[in-house]
Amino acid sequence: MQEMTTAEERWGRLCEAAGCDRPAAAERWRLIASAYAEPQRHYHTLDHIEALLALRDAHAALFPACDIADLAILLHDVVYDPARQDNEAVSAAWARAQFGQLAFPAATIDAVARWIELSRHDPVDVAAVDPASGLAAFLDLDLSVLAADPPDYRAYTHAIRREYAIYPDRLYRPGRARVLARFLERPAIYLSERFHTAWEERARRNIAAELRELEA
Repeated sequence: MQEMTTAEERWGRLCEAAGCDRPAAAERWRLIASAYAEPQRHYHTLDHIEALLALRDAHAALFPACDIADLAILLHDVVYDPARQDNEAVSAAWARAQFGQLAFPAATIDAVARWIELSRHDPVDVAAVDPASGLAAFLDLDLSVLAADPPDYRAYTHAIRREYAIYPDRLYRPGRARVLARFLERPAIYLSERFHTAWEERARRNIAAELRELEA
């Protein structure tokens, strides 16, 4: 029998706590796992979800609403098509549709959907983000790979390039460069004080180095 992953165990625990029907919760997990196993994925896989859950656990004090954070982590990339520009919105809609057949409170569903939509990482008005909600820390965790050690960052960039293999270099390079440049233009990549202090400088170095390669 295959060993249960942290992500599957976490999903089961959250569903049980909410009073969800077990067969219905198990069927939703099969859909989630199948989505993250799609062949076009090389970074946005269950490994990515597992890494974020581990980080969330390591920084639990930043997440007063752990159920919302965990559900948002589990579902934020459930729809991932490199040819789309609205994966986050569609992932949020998918989550709402599936939650609607389970027993999660409406307030939880609304919060999780909003967090997933914001994982698009458009510039966020920091003043509008409630620091006690854990939202800023969630968004920061999703960008944690930008501050990885150089070998891990390079592995990430290679995985992203494989995900966008449908595009030739003449299209991929300038597109990727625009995305990275927008991060460098921000006053801060990381919104929470803890992760800004720990990761900001290293992330900017990694991004700048990748930009030099893309523009070479």
